[in-house]
Amino acid sequence: PHDKASDILFQMENYISDTKQIDGAISSNVVWAWSQLIYWPAIYKNESYLYSPMAAEKILKRTMDQYELGRIYFQNNTSATKMYNFVLRSYSKMHKGGKTAMERSLALLDDMKQRYDQSGRLIARPDDFSFGLVLRTISNSGTKDAFIQAESILKLMGKFGLMPREKHYLAAMRAFLLSANQNDIDPASVESILDVVKQRYKDDMSVKPNAAIYSACVSAYAKSNSSKSSQKAVLLLEELKTLYEETGDPDFRPDNVMYGAVLDSISKNGTEESVNQSMQILDEMEKNYDSKQTTVAPNRYTYTSVLHAISKTKPTNGVALAEFLMKRMDDRSRSLQDNSVRPDKVTFSVLLDILSRSKGDYVDLAEKWLKEMAERYIKGELGLKPDTFIYTALINCYWKSGRQNAGFEAEKVLNLIEENYDQGDIGCKPDIFAYTSTINAYGRSWSEDKSHKVWEIYKRMKERYSNGDVSLKPNKIILTSIINVCGYPTKSPAGKKTSLKVLLECMLELQTSKFINPDSKTICTLLNALKYTVENDAQLYRIGAAVFELSCKKGLTDELVLNTLKDSYPKLYQKLPFYDGATGHLEMNQMPSEWSRHVRRRRKK
Repeated sequence: PHDKASDILFQMENYISDTKQIDGAISSNVVWAWSQLIYWPAIYKNESYLYSPMAAEKILKRTMDQYELGRIYFQNNTSATKMYNFVLRSYSKMHKGGKTAMERSLALLDDMKQRYDQSGRLIARPDDFSFGLVLRTISNSGTKDAFIQAESILKLMGKFGLMPREKHYLAAMRAFLLSANQNDIDPASVESILDVVKQRYKDDMSVKPNAAIYSACVSAYAKSNSSKSSQKAVLLLEELKTLYEETGDPDFRPDNVMYGAVLDSISKNGTEESVNQSMQILDEMEKNYDSKQTTVAPNRYTYTSVLHAISKTKPTNGVALAEFLMKRMDDRSRSLQDNSVRPDKVTFSVLLDILSRSKGDYVDLAEKWLKEMAERYIKGELGLKPDTFIYTALINCYWKSGRQNAGFEAEKVLNLIEENYDQGDIGCKPDIFAYTSTINAYGRSWSEDKSHKVWEIYKRMKERYSNGDVSLKPNKIILTSIINVCGYPTKSPAGKKTSLKVLLECMLELQTSKFINPDSKTICTLLNALKYTVENDAQLYRIGAAVFELSCKKGLTDELVLNTLKDSYPKLYQKLPFYDGATGHLEMNQMPSEWSRHVRRRRKK
């Protein structure tokens, strides 16, 4: 129908003589028809999303050109504005339109302003809806300059005698939240928008600083790296609560979005006080909901934010508190018959992460919760199917447990991940973190063949990489983990011999690999591991000299490497050409610059 309508429109333009005019409302209807293609899957799944708005924009501009030639008239002056809004709305629906959608939307707004001026300010005047659509497109773009562009649009509205509404301010604030460059923008600039709204409300109540606007401001602080963001979030919450208490206006009532934003900010604080604050807010939300304030209903995301605070803070009672929250969620879900409170995979993931980060042996607890996940999955909760992240958390629990069989048990979990994936479970795709954690779990083991075991695990990973899994590309982190395991060899000669063999393999990887880029810490770890593995001094110094030569060739020799050489290989240290035997110090200004050409200079705090 949109194609047919376009054809008829173009035929009308050709058949009607120059002495007659076409009603622009007809063109407006055709543009509307094209703008509806975004709702037709049969079309947009086979065409670029831009197919619809670009075609509509082409007809729009053709119509406006015909208007300037006197061949089209607008009986209703708002028809031209509606045409522009149809196209602007299409761009605003492109949630992944990015920079392209934003630039085309801004260009269309510029064209609209130009046509408005050229018409003697009769038609194509941008209205409240036009600016709202442009702001939404900017907000969805996620570009680095989205927030700056949004602020300029707010200022531009005034030139057309329009005062921004709540939706305009909110779209500008969300532009910050979705911006790819938010770390370079002070969240105080977002709060300045809130301040403008508050001042307008104080002056004439033309707009309200409602809960959504406060929530956006709190979220801006939560996404910043400011150490005071959590304090600011709590202050804003108290401010909104006071506003609601003073006015009784439901628009000012803090809802679960506002509370959730505050909890998100607090969870990133990393202090024990943040856990206490999170628990107090959760208690308040439950109390308010139980007293029939349904807009503050805590859901699973609310409880998960509190768990995140525990995970980051690691309080002494963290594990007990995390388990208490899980039970609290289950009890509340059953008593209220509300599945939105029931723990999901993310909740279980954070719980297992807490167990894996806590000091002590929490393997049994981790296995208990993993078993519960599996049982719930079997009973029909399909979202609770254990995946790689869950299993890796269990592997980390083995690693931190200090058990002698930790490596062996961790490898069994890794084998399960590989088997599940090979049998078609894409949620169990092995990643480099699973392999690295399994290798770390062997670290403190006294098994004579642990070095051989971790090298075999590494070879398995490399084989998958060679077979096309590019996410498993070896890196310096996993190689350093292998070196660390070898640096804790067993006391038996056989164990030390195996460890040395693997360390030499690691050294060969560092020399020949095209994608492993070691740093000075890798070199130091290798030097220290050799010290605990090689018993013959002559052999130790010979290999140590080779490692130091590798460090110099790769330009990684920094103060850390030199200090390791001084402590563990004093004879090599004293043979350096810039060593001053009289003072026992190095003349660093005489060290060849190429020896440290790839050293990262540490920033001074």
